[in-house]
Amino acid sequence: MKRQSEGDLILGYLTKTLTPEEEERFHAWLESDFKNRKVVDMLETIWNSSEKKHRDLDERKAWENLARKAGITTPFDEEFAQIQPLSRSYARRILFTRHPIATRILRVAAVIIFAISMHLFYKGTKSSFQGESLPKMKEISVDYGKTAVVTLMDGTRITLDAGSSLSYPSVFADNVRQVYLSGEGFFEVAPNPQNPFIICANNAVVRVLGTKFNVSAWPKLRDIRVAVTEGKVSFRSTVHPKDKAVVIEPGELSVLSDKGVLTAPIETDVEKHLSWQNRELILDNTPLYEALDQLERWYRLRFELPSPLYRSVKISGTIKKMPIDKMIKSLAITVNLEFERVGKRVVFLEKS
Repeated sequence: MKRQSEGDLILGYLTKTLTPEEEERFHAWLESDFKNRKVVDMLETIWNSSEKKHRDLDERKAWENLARKAGITTPFDEEFAQIQPLSRSYARRILFTRHPIATRILRVAAVIIFAISMHLFYKGTKSSFQGESLPKMKEISVDYGKTAVVTLMDGTRITLDAGSSLSYPSVFADNVRQVYLSGEGFFEVAPNPQNPFIICANNAVVRVLGTKFNVSAWPKLRDIRVAVTEGKVSFRSTVHPKDKAVVIEPGELSVLSDKGVLTAPIETDVEKHLSWQNRELILDNTPLYEALDQLERWYRLRFELPSPLYRSVKISGTIKKMPIDKMIKSLAITVNLEFERVGKRVVFLEKS
């Protein structure tokens, strides 16, 4: 059966059942808008999680977790009693799929989307009752293959890597400057002791007064890393809010794991964490999937490995800016694989 909708194409991509024609349509749609990639990345992360994680996820738990963070007190049953059922055609597609993980993804994703919507609704309602007018939010999304430099109204300069996005208010509040990052960015924060600068990135909060530092917060990589070049940075977890924040000084790095565990600052070669600005990848016992994820964003490619086991292979070395085929060949030699490239698709093969 020919897949018509974007939802069908996404499901076909996750289950690896797309025909060559459908795969071409899928990637054309994927590259047509940065937000499409963000949606697929989120669903792919859920899809690739362990089976235990899938068993543990259900609508009620997802709602209770997100509602608690959003400050919503209405019980799950009361909120969801008013939700309209899926359209008959969409429900039929889910039933015909008969894939337990696919159904679970759709159900949990629906809860997450609803919880976020309810959070925004409650915030908007509360502000309206209090007579407040919220500043308009702006968002910068960087296409794959590009970088962007943003200068905020306070003079703060932010360099964003390919595939990153930054949300910030059109006008900062009187006592705080707060932005939201997904991806990677180098921040040169304009000093202002009265108004701290705060970055919210996934499950982390970075707080500074005026300094230079790098934040890596890719949703697919899960770990959040902060490396400082100048000044001091306060770094804390929102997963365990009672835990103390760490203070990172120049030449130091701290990492927040996806479990909310925050490491003490350690000395590091900060230039290694800034090399992405020059399209250089400095690898130090780095998992292969992490390197490929970065190269996909830089060169708008899609890499395929002969086995999932290769994802965790650790590699070291430096991949400098070079012609794309030469770069892929160098990487293939490093992991002792061959490769075939057709357009934007690169398939690694085990040597015969």
